Amino acid sequence: MRCTHCGVQLPDDAEFCIACHSVVGEQAAEPAPAPGIQVQTSTIPGTQKRKVSVKATAQLKITPVTLMLSIAAFFAIAAVTALVVFHFMK
Repeated sequence: MRCTHCGVQLPDDAEFCIACHSVVGEQAAEPAPAPGIQVQTSTIPGTQKRKVSVKATAQLKITPVTLMLSIAAFFAIAAVTALVVFHFMK
């Protein structure tokens, strides 16, 4: 007999998988997608293959404070870089 989760060969009287510790005989559950992700599956006609399409639905929220901090960090890094470059050019 084989584990339905990981496929490891098991003794016929096993109740739990020795590799993944799942209960023998339970069907493997589909993993839940991450928040903000939509997953659609469909079977391709005439085959056993499945078609999977993934769509990200989460949007990045940028507040004015976040934008100002990002711009300030950019200019701070640029200023330090310029100082270092000019220091070594002397």
